[in-house]
Order: sequence, then C-alpha cells, then structure tokens
Amino acid sequence: MDKSTIKEGRTIGFSSSIICIIESVGTEDVASGHLLYKQLHADTDFDMPCVFYQVRTKPDFLNVLSRIEQQVERTNKFPIIHLCMHGDQTGIELMNGDCVDWIEMRDALTSINIKCRNNLFLTLAVCGGIYLMTLITTVVDGHIGRSPFWGFIGHENNVSQGWSFIAFYEFYKTLSKESDFHLAFKRLNNCHTENQLNHFGFVDSEYVFKKIYTHYKRVNCDSEALKVRAKAIIRNSGNGRKLPGMTRNRSLKQIQFEIIEYSKQHIIEMWERFFMVDLYPDNKKRFPFRYRL
Repeated sequence: MDKSTIKEGRTIGFSSSIICIIESVGTEDVASGHLLYKQLHADTDFDMPCVFYQVRTKPDFLNVLSRIEQQVERTNKFPIIHLCMHGDQTGIELMNGDCVDWIEMRDALTSINIKCRNNLFLTLAVCGGIYLMTLITTVVDGHIGRSPFWGFIGHENNVSQGWSFIAFYEFYKTLSKESDFHLAFKRLNNCHTENQLNHFGFVDSEYVFKKIYTHYKRVNCDSEALKVRAKAIIRNSGNGRKLPGMTRNRSLKQIQFEIIEYSKQHIIEMWERFFMVDLYPDNKKRFPFRYRL
C-alpha cells in the first residue's frame, strides 16, 4: 500500500500508516473487528500495521481515542480508525450499554484530525454509521469549526457484523494491494448479500463543507436574505452596529454589496479553518477553494 497518499476523487487523498480497530460488542455478537484484525495479521500480502482495542464503557472508548491522539503526536503516524459496535442515527452503543452520541465524538476526533493534518479516515461497521456526518453539519455558535475527519465509510441502515467482516477485509486487502480507493470501495459494496440491499456510503470533508457553504449562501446571501440583512443594518446604524469596513449613509444597494464582500471573506475564513489551511499551508493544494457567491 502506498502509505503516503491514496488518491480519491478531486483531492490528492489522505495519508495513513496504521489501522486502529475499536470493537465493543456483546458475547452473543459476531466479533467482526477481532476477526478482521486476525485476518489482516495472517495475510502475508498485507503490509500495514494493525492494532486492536476492545472497549466496554464510554470512558474506555474515549480513552482509546485519546491514546490514538497521543500516538499520532508521538509518532506522526496517521491512523485509519475502524469501529465495530452497535449504533443508530444518534450514535453508538457499547458493550455495557453506554451510548455515545455522534456529536459527543466531535472533540476527540477533531483533536486527532488536527494532528493528522486533515488525514483522518474512518470505516464504520456500525448500523447508521453514515450519520457520523452530523458531527460537522451542526454549526457551533454561528461558526464552523475544523473538520473532524478527512472522510469516512458508513451505512445508512443495519449492518450484519459477519457480512461486514468479509466486506471490510476485501476493502483493506484491495487498498493495500492496489492502492486504489475507488476499486477498494467498489469491492466493499460488491460483497453485499441479499440482506444488504443498501450499499455503504462514502463522505469526505469536501462534500460536507460544500453542504455547509450552500446553506450559508442560501441563508445569508440570496436576494431576500440580503434585503433583510441590509434593512437590519440601516435600522441599527444609529446604535453604531454595522459590519466591519462599512460606512454610514449608504444606499440599500451599497449595503447589500458590502454584505456580499464581507460574506466572501467570511467564507474564505471558514474554508481556511475547516481544512486547516491556517495551520498547514500545504492543505491549500489538497483542498482548493472553489466557493463563490
């Protein structure tokens, strides 16, 4: 496997050096994560290090994420995190019954991803795993933060752990042997059975930022929104409330133009923060700015 770059779509891709499998299932469930770990270790053609964590409780789970972050900081090796546990649209359920909402994972994954320079990739053998994207579709305090991941693979519906073991083994084997993300993803979904009618989905940080940008543009910059914002500025101008760089005594049209200019700069700042361009200038090439008002 090319451990430095795996190309995908328009982006250069993500870098990874180790697979971290985290499992938390009951004694009556198929331990697909442990099976995957043993199979990857037994495969002499698979050349990527792999570690296995079994967790029982929410503190266990969050502690493992913290340990992974520390390992990234110490070794500069970027992980792929593979989750095997029960879940639904709201989050995951662990072996002892503890639940962790998708939103509760945001800070831990974001911390890891910052140290990974927006290279963190996750695969989720979890029912409802596709809803991990709710981590970053929620805007906090009116501002978008940094991306918690480069991308992930998840399922919208129920996932059979026995089937997922076969599918993800095929995925990782192809990724290692062919260094081809698209082919690996295709083979992952080709492993589905009659009970798995819906395929796994893939979401990357560019896709999610585009959704955030589209929402921002619609809410703040369409013709009606501009009129509402401009009139509010005129009403409040007597109290000195205005956008940075604005002057008094402008026409409604002038104010709308100034709002557009301010919004353009705000979107650039959102993009720089989300893709960590302010921290890692090389990310500007990986995630080109394509967003216009």
